[in-house]
Amino acid sequence: MDTSNSYELPPFWTPHPACLHPAADVLEQHSLRWMTQLDFFGEPGRRKTMTAARSGLLAAYLTPGAPVDRVQLYADLICWLHCFDDCHVDDPQWEPSRLADLARRTGTLVRALQNPGTPLRVDDPFVAALVELSERFRSAATPAQHKRWREAFAPYFSAHLWLLSHHVNHTRPTLDEYLALRTVASGTHLVAYTHEIVNGSEIAVHEWALPPLWACVEIAYAVGNFDNDIVSRAKEVQDNETGHNLVDIVAAEQNLPLSEALRAAMAMRDRMLARFLAQYRLVRPLVSPSAARCLDDWAALPAGALEMQRRSPRYAVNGHTGIRYTDTPSDTSIEPLPYSSVAWWWETLDNSPSGSGL
Repeated sequence: MDTSNSYELPPFWTPHPACLHPAADVLEQHSLRWMTQLDFFGEPGRRKTMTAARSGLLAAYLTPGAPVDRVQLYADLICWLHCFDDCHVDDPQWEPSRLADLARRTGTLVRALQNPGTPLRVDDPFVAALVELSERFRSAATPAQHKRWREAFAPYFSAHLWLLSHHVNHTRPTLDEYLALRTVASGTHLVAYTHEIVNGSEIAVHEWALPPLWACVEIAYAVGNFDNDIVSRAKEVQDNETGHNLVDIVAAEQNLPLSEALRAAMAMRDRMLARFLAQYRLVRPLVSPSAARCLDDWAALPAGALEMQRRSPRYAVNGHTGIRYTDTPSDTSIEPLPYSSVAWWWETLDNSPSGSGL
């Protein structure tokens, strides 16, 4: 793979504009105060890292119309997830021997969510913060919502172990595997259920079970995640991180120089987003107002996540991220991507006589 090419971002296609919650600055301040109270900033440099992550800003872009106290829950959760990733997953000094410790730690966290009255590691600030956060979500959610939310942590943690197993074995996931792995490791189910709670209305169980709705969920977050891969790739190289990044995997699997791999990754991303739009336009009129509200937020998610990254020092190299926009997708094909892990996104509109899968 040729890594000598310059890494200049192509413009991003964002058909739905970003919207920002008016309390964005307050959300960030409160999240940092919450983490300070729970002793998350004991290690040197962690506060600076988390301040640069702009967790409150991301929550403000993801749920711009939700009540501020509920958006604060989202901001605090994102702050916790960013801190967990930085401390236990993305550390450039990560040693293979830590995989077993991470497995024990994530098992402890899952157990703490199941039985918060008897956490196994009460001295661990991650456990204490997650238990406290879970209680706040319980107060804001229905019992069914809170159960879905708690149970979504297990696959999130499992996917990180899956990803880090490649690091231990000095292997790289295939592109097909990475598309599936990144979807789970980014907490797609967790943040989707969080979104529902933060918006303050419940999506019926039968609607969550609809393949077209879940396709919209997965595609929206996949586009946001792959945009993050594309934007952060230069910073990851600078920081000597693991290299499990969409652009690098495309370059390795397709034997492309960096500049061509970047264009190929952008084309994949644009084809995914076009598929989301097709699903969104057909599904939205057929679902409840609660589901439709979340769909509207998910439609604006790629633009909002990009704006957060554009404004965040976490993703800047030499003072800027290089993010810019276009009105035209780089790939206009309506054909499915040739990967089994995401092929079903292109099938769900044709699974019923109505052509909607509903």
